[in-house]
Amino acid sequence: MLPYPAIAAGGSPILAFGDTGLVTALFGARNRIFALASEAELADFLVAQAVLSPLALALADTAAWLAPRVSDPAAAEVFLRDLVTTSLAAGPLRDLLAALDTPGGYNRRLRQHMERAGLTGDLRAGLDDLAGRAPPR
Repeated sequence: MLPYPAIAAGGSPILAFGDTGLVTALFGARNRIFALASEAELADFLVAQAVLSPLALALADTAAWLAPRVSDPAAAEVFLRDLVTTSLAAGPLRDLLAALDTPGGYNRRLRQHMERAGLTGDLRAGLDDLAGRAPPR
């Protein structure tokens, strides 16, 4: 099993491989258990979870950009954390992306800028590098 720091408060994902009965009994009432079918699947989930650090960095950089521009600098990070947390929890990522794809809107324009700068390709290359193997076909 691999827990994450939020396990104590509940609402945390928990990766589990093998007999997950005990993990589910101990932590399943307050956390989501992801019962994995193989060691290879566990390895891929471990690689994918590394996206948390670059996302947190992007949010911290955005909060640092916003803080000196607003009357309450501490509100910058709180606003962004609340915005991202509630938006991600609302449903599937593709639905969120579609909702944020307003022609000419800030979200679409910044996403397109990041895509042109290589964000998607660099992210996938980094994941493949962490996985230590070529991407699936």
